[in-house]
Amino acid sequence: MSGENLILAMNAGSSSIKFAVYRSAHMLAYAFGGAIEAAGGQAARLRLDGGDPAWQDACLDADGSGAASELLPRWLSQHVPAADLRAVAHRLVYGHADCAAPAVLDANLLGRLRGACSGSTEHLPAQLALIDALRRYFPAARHLACFDSSFHAAMPKVARTLPIPRRYHALGVRRYGFHGISCDYIVQALAGLAGPPTPLAPR
Repeated sequence: MSGENLILAMNAGSSSIKFAVYRSAHMLAYAFGGAIEAAGGQAARLRLDGGDPAWQDACLDADGSGAASELLPRWLSQHVPAADLRAVAHRLVYGHADCAAPAVLDANLLGRLRGACSGSTEHLPAQLALIDALRRYFPAARHLACFDSSFHAAMPKVARTLPIPRRYHALGVRRYGFHGISCDYIVQALAGLAGPPTPLAPR
């Protein structure tokens, strides 16, 4: 794959890590991808879709989600030339209320996300561990965060306010909404199927 412009998309959940590599010379083209299911279990196995047939069913011997978050980036670094990887897009389940759009994962944003781990204890710590490992193996690539909660960032106050004492709202406790990346895709796909809006006939 040497000499190509590549983009890596990462999706780390509470029990699985999924990824896909795309060629991006003119338009995105899927190259290969894979997933580690039961990432927190013993001897987690990497299942691949595409790529070199010799890569299939690579056992990572991961003994926990932290190990999988380290071993997968190491495996990727052995099969994806670092010089060709232009960007890594990380799906994050949760962001601050002001994280309403994709953002570059710089030191400032990473620090804010580490301080927000209490809002998503099953997802965010493992996602940040994966980001840290990928930034070490691919330091020249641009690392971007895409927030699941961003789709719902514009919820009206009546929708985002929880039925709890108001003093907690000042601490940032509110309804954020999740699976927003999927919701955004569905809305766009439905709009494409429906076509342009039909003007209402005059009465």
